[in-house]
Amino acid sequence: GVALPPKGMSIESMKKNKTAMNQFVGRPDRHKEFLYDIVSNRWSGLDVDKMDYLARDSLRAFGSKGIAEMLSPLLENACVAWGADKDGEKHLMICWPKKEAHNIMNFFRARYDNHQRIYSHQKTTAAS
Repeated sequence: GVALPPKGMSIESMKKNKTAMNQFVGRPDRHKEFLYDIVSNRWSGLDVDKMDYLARDSLRAFGSKGIAEMLSPLLENACVAWGADKDGEKHLMICWPKKEAHNIMNFFRARYDNHQRIYSHQKTTAAS
């Protein structure tokens, strides 16, 4: 399972603390740590959890199935490759070919749009 942050440490603080972050990885084996990133990608932020709620919320709020068409190539073309983090350490990461850059940008744009149109809407914030 996933280790929780040490007592008194927020997840944001933990992400900045290299020792704590290494304990946060879902799989301690260097060759399996990317498995956690499928659900919560700490490198790119593009993971199946965000894809799921973007597709679901877009369908429920707008009746739009177009998001699923954008996500399909991202899921089909994802691969695992060695990449360097900001400190230059090598990790196995979920990556996409350059040809998917447009779909990736569209994903984050659609997510931003949903935040503006749904999650930050005055009726939504009034209900919470």
